[in-house]
Amino acid sequence: MTERRTARRVEIAVPVMCWGSAAQCLDGRTRDISESGVFLIVNHELEPNEPFLLLMRFPGHLPEENNELLWAYCRVVRIEPRRIHGDACMGIAAVVEQYVLPV
Repeated sequence: MTERRTARRVEIAVPVMCWGSAAQCLDGRTRDISESGVFLIVNHELEPNEPFLLLMRFPGHLPEENNELLWAYCRVVRIEPRRIHGDACMGIAAVVEQYVLPV
């Protein structure tokens, strides 16, 4: 299979919260991110093409530093049912339409 991604993916697991069109808060974590997309592992399903708001929390550089927050406006492009440690969850591949750094 030929790789179709144009942006390099970075494997990183950080906590996330998502809000889809139903305004329900979904908890999860990233599996990998890039400048144009993200793959998430979440506890509920989103619909294909559904827009959602994503909040990622990155640890500070030093132990005493606060977490760094990053908001992203995303759209679901693929859903993959998964099992992690026997628990059912959803893999969500999404395109990032805009990143927003809090001021």
